[in-house]
Amino acid sequence: MNFKFSFLVAALCGSVWASAASMDKKRPNVVFIMCDDLNDYISGMKGHDQSQTPALASFAESAVMFKRAYSNNPVCAPSRASVFTGIYPHTSKNLFWGKWFQNAILKNSKTMMEHFADNGYYVTGSGKLLHHFTKNVWPYYNKQADYGPFYSLNGKASVAHPGVPAPFNSIGAIDGSFGALEAIPKNRAQGEGWLRGSWKVKDRSLNFDDSARRDMTPDEENAAWAAAQIKSFEKNGQDQPFFLGVGFVRPHTPLHVPQKYFDMFPLDKIQLPIIKKNDASDTFYTEVFDGDKKGLKYFELLKQSYPNQEAGIRAFTQAYLASIAAVDDCIGQVIDAVNSSPLKEKRQGTWPSIQLL
Repeated sequence: MNFKFSFLVAALCGSVWASAASMDKKRPNVVFIMCDDLNDYISGMKGHDQSQTPALASFAESAVMFKRAYSNNPVCAPSRASVFTGIYPHTSKNLFWGKWFQNAILKNSKTMMEHFADNGYYVTGSGKLLHHFTKNVWPYYNKQADYGPFYSLNGKASVAHPGVPAPFNSIGAIDGSFGALEAIPKNRAQGEGWLRGSWKVKDRSLNFDDSARRDMTPDEENAAWAAAQIKSFEKNGQDQPFFLGVGFVRPHTPLHVPQKYFDMFPLDKIQLPIIKKNDASDTFYTEVFDGDKKGLKYFELLKQSYPNQEAGIRAFTQAYLASIAAVDDCIGQVIDAVNSSPLKEKRQGTWPSIQLL
């Protein structure tokens, strides 16, 4: 295959996203990476001084980093639909959790994948890319979004991680759960352990006895799949360019990653944001929304679950930083597959610099 690579890297529904541009007239191969709920806690962006994202930091050295790029909608489903169709949510009126392929405008619009396919690309993907999956726009799709691992007491219904205190754990298995995969009871009852699956259906077991004997997490599986796909493209020798999309769920809740990532951020050394007294008094947020809204409710439950507000924020921040470090490893695996691939080079000269936007 005689095409060069371009990268599109996205972080949704957070505050930064990335895309790639090509200076070559020939059609480049394209690798599109998305991760969920990643804010600016990225090395070099100064969102958090303790964040450890060496893969993204290294990538950014040969790229362009935008420090003021924002999602055009604060909700995951419409923001992703907008990225893949190029149509603003306020134009399509695809808002909140409405399925984009049922929207009057978007269902009659062409997605990015369809555009690539129409222009001769082999199109494939895996993981969480569009929030609402439909096979119609993907000639081949490996695995749909898997939010696991989830913790279960009976092998069926999922609950919050055993290490999450009450009342925060009452929020449930997704938004109310964080903790290391190994930090679970040693003498577990039959059926108690890790599950994987979609937002609503968690019905497949995930074995994680320890760091040496375990299944891969869904994000790790998708990283391995993407790397293997790139390797297979090297071997098949076809002249058709490809578009490969891979979506990672972390650092979206539940914040469950291996212990080694938690160990990177000792709890007693977590740096907390400075919260100034009455700093938000002029936003009127609490006057517009009642205490049952997610943000206010979750924060109040977090404070109630720990001796003080600082301890609660510290515990959750540790889990968030750990999850970012974990997904950085996954992103790094895909980037390494590109960097080690002969497809990175053109027949004459080298490919243009990757641009991180």
